[in-house]
Amino acid sequence: MTNEQNNYFQHESGHIILANIFKDVFDVEFVTVNEEISKKLDPLSKGGMKAKARKKNTELTINENDYLILIFLGGLCADDINENDEINDAFFEMSTWGPKLSKQKYSGDNYYINRHFQLIKESVNLDWETYIGSSIKLVYSILQNPIIRNTIKQLEAEIKKSINNTLQNEQINNTIAQSELSKWIDENYKSILSERKKLLSN
Repeated sequence: MTNEQNNYFQHESGHIILANIFKDVFDVEFVTVNEEISKKLDPLSKGGMKAKARKKNTELTINENDYLILIFLGGLCADDINENDEINDAFFEMSTWGPKLSKQKYSGDNYYINRHFQLIKESVNLDWETYIGSSIKLVYSILQNPIIRNTIKQLEAEIKKSINNTLQNEQINNTIAQSELSKWIDENYKSILSERKKLLSN
């Protein structure tokens, strides 16, 4: 896997990790850093993930829309962690993440983030800047955890030796089963849900 492919994988790994935390609402079919395969998903992309929500938008709860936003923020946050030695409070400010989200690279993620935010706003009065800032802060804290970083390294090793640099759902699940991610989720899932419910109840 080239350095460029690794950069794309780091982005997709953020989505994969968050998708596994919130697997009840999101289903990943495969992840790839094969440019030919990726361009079938997005003509502008050299790496990608084929996935979808488990419910129609009209069936999603407020909390499920929130979890999907966290999944779509995973790529941006993974990129920042990969590209910077330190993540500080400035990364949580709209002046930092706003311009990034508007870049072509994040156009797909940004579309779905905005889409699900609007669905939340139909029921909850939320401030965009505060909501996204706090959401990004949570995703950073998850992806910087040593257990999560080790899981990403294990997934990276698997995609390097996989056919066409592509991991199918079963391969992703098998790799994660050999990591400590499931244990970490068991220990932290309830506190994450509690924090998100508190945010959405304000």
